Amino acid sequence: MPPGVVSMAEALANVNPDALHSTQTGYVLPEPALFVTSTLQRQRMFLHHWKLLADGFLYMLGQEPQLLRPQDWRAVLEGKMSGYGRTAGLQELIRPALALCDIQTIQGLPVPVDALPQFSLRATQEIIWEVADTSFRFEFCALDKRASGKQWVAAGWAAMALDERHRYVLRTAALMLDWTTHCTRSNTIHRVADRCPWPPSEMQALETAVCEYYTTAFYEYFGRAAVIPMRLDHDAEMEDMEDGEI
Repeated sequence: MPPGVVSMAEALANVNPDALHSTQTGYVLPEPALFVTSTLQRQRMFLHHWKLLADGFLYMLGQEPQLLRPQDWRAVLEGKMSGYGRTAGLQELIRPALALCDIQTIQGLPVPVDALPQFSLRATQEIIWEVADTSFRFEFCALDKRASGKQWVAAGWAAMALDERHRYVLRTAALMLDWTTHCTRSNTIHRVADRCPWPPSEMQALETAVCEYYTTAFYEYFGRAAVIPMRLDHDAEMEDMEDGEI
């Protein structure tokens, strides 16, 4: 797994689900932790199947997305989407995504073990990072739309570039002023409306407050832990992958 954004990871760990009355929803993309499997072979299978199907699922984000439960996403990553009870409806849910990937039948899945490619550690981290980054962008917009009651779906804190970090924290805090939640919103966030520019010396406290409120509010509205953004320790666009690896 790529390292998570520390402030978000700490805030997520401190969320108390028992104090929030909510109904769990599904995921628009696989929960990143699903890719962390018990064996390397199983991880290779999950990664390869996702690479085969990703374009279709990502394209469908522009339409009304199908929210799948973790166990359904696990079935997708295992390539086991036919032949028994609970996956009968799953085939119909994901059929548009399969069609977009030019897959007319799922009889070729799962891919045989001897046909699975190798994935370097770097490639694995990049794939999981992309899933987490895309999920975070989508979930942030979904939470803002539901918690604010507005139809505006533009995201604020999506890019995680360090030189833009403070700007997005401030924008996120401003968005949160419209949210209606049972969980408490820190007074630090309320102060954003009255202070411009925000003192750099107090930015860490604001970031902590924003992350804590986001992860708690998401749990309140969607009944599950939010997918949080991750970082790569290298520039994926500037460095070529190792020969023979995806």
